[in-house]
Amino acid sequence: MSYTEVIKDLKQMVQQMTKESGIEKYTINIDDNIESSTGYMGDIIFFSLTEAPDRKLYLVLKTCKRNKTFRETTCAAEVFTRELCLYSNIFPGLELFLKEKCMNGFLDFVPKACFTCDIPYQESIILENLKYLDFRLCQQRATMNLDHVKLLFETYGKWHGLTMAFKDQYPEKFDEMTKNWVDVKYLVWRKFEIIDCVKEEFSIILDLLRNCGRIDLVNIYEKLEPQIDSLIKSTGQRENILCIIHGDCWVNNLMFRYEQSEKDIPSEVRFLDFQMAMVDSPVIDLSCCLYNVADKNSLSNFDFLLKVYHESLSKTMKSLGSNPERILSMSDLKQHWKRYGFYAVMASSCIMKAQLCDPDEMSTIIGLMGEGVSPAKFVSRNIDKMRERVKDAFIHFGELIKQKKL
Repeated sequence: MSYTEVIKDLKQMVQQMTKESGIEKYTINIDDNIESSTGYMGDIIFFSLTEAPDRKLYLVLKTCKRNKTFRETTCAAEVFTRELCLYSNIFPGLELFLKEKCMNGFLDFVPKACFTCDIPYQESIILENLKYLDFRLCQQRATMNLDHVKLLFETYGKWHGLTMAFKDQYPEKFDEMTKNWVDVKYLVWRKFEIIDCVKEEFSIILDLLRNCGRIDLVNIYEKLEPQIDSLIKSTGQRENILCIIHGDCWVNNLMFRYEQSEKDIPSEVRFLDFQMAMVDSPVIDLSCCLYNVADKNSLSNFDFLLKVYHESLSKTMKSLGSNPERILSMSDLKQHWKRYGFYAVMASSCIMKAQLCDPDEMSTIIGLMGEGVSPAKFVSRNIDKMRERVKDAFIHFGELIKQKKL
């Protein structure tokens, strides 16, 4: 489907959105720079809606790719439908739960949705444009410092605590809201043959560890290697599936706002892209955060970050009327990390390929996906830097196991 047809759909959606909102007269201004707004599974169009001279809304249309061949050779529709479910069903349900607890405005870590469309080949979400609320992305190839990672762990504590409390108090409603969810993570990994590529990178990283004299860690990972297939197919055991996770923590899915007086210290974060959201262990989010975006100083502050997360989680759950110690104590959290942290370690090789690739390489990867070729097979010119970052994750998790800190 052409760009012109997407714009036509956008105008129809805005017409319906404004009608539902009681807006009678408005003008649309569309940013035509679509080339810089192309993602893996969808496209993004920035536009503004002017209702009156003194009222202008800055919005974003996030729409699933329309090309039939692309949709058939990828799982674009399936993962986009998951995000639609979050915005049209999960978030509104959680907001009702918060109102019941007299805690309005608690969902302040996701962009506000103005409209959703689930019509096949038109799947779309219209969101507020966070750029005009002073949020910005971090540099794609840079690691995040402790201030950023601390805020992420605090905010994940709020998000996980909210969904845990809802699941605890309304288990039947929770199950109903998530009952038809397929494992989108495994769907993506299988569709793009990522498993074989991850196993190949796993062997390469072990060779790097051997070359730097870390035979002790090689021995640990050789014992963990048989778990790779089972972790990918189903990360969480039934008793450890505690909450709805974000599922896709990497630098392009996080936007931060900074106070004027502290331009380098973030005060707020918004999570983007809930296409990989699923019911699972909270450690999937936490470990992916640590091993995909954190710098070495953050890795060395692991115990501090776990404490930050658990305090945030506990505060949230208690305020909502649930007992955090019964559902996820600090001891439980460490056991989860021991069991599920390995998933993020091995998945980091795939995430780093996307995170450290150059802009022209991103276009190549998207083109390969449209042809049904696994993006995991693409070899970036920054592959050596990527493997050094992944090696840091392997060393950190391996040391935790070796020193029996979990």
